[in-house]
Amino acid sequence: KITLLQIFQRPGSLDSTLVRHAADYLQWAIYLHLAFATWMLGGIHGQDVYVPLAFELERASEAAQVPGQRVNVLMMITQRVQRLPALVPFMLLLAMLAKD
Repeated sequence: KITLLQIFQRPGSLDSTLVRHAADYLQWAIYLHLAFATWMLGGIHGQDVYVPLAFELERASEAAQVPGQRVNVLMMITQRVQRLPALVPFMLLLAMLAKD
């Protein structure tokens, strides 16, 4: 018992690398949070916003879709992103990614 008390008497040595690693992880956590918010808010049935690229991708994938074919992931993402509740976190995510 006395040996444990002597060993744990001193606090561990901390330096600036811990802060740098935490800041790096926090940046990726923000990106992940915004992407997840976009995906979840895109599931809400709301008003669709006109996004030219999204409508072009949706129209092209609908024309190419055959019954029994696998779901086009890009079409599913564009349908969720063009909904009004999901547009705000998506634009914020794009702005943050463009800044880096």
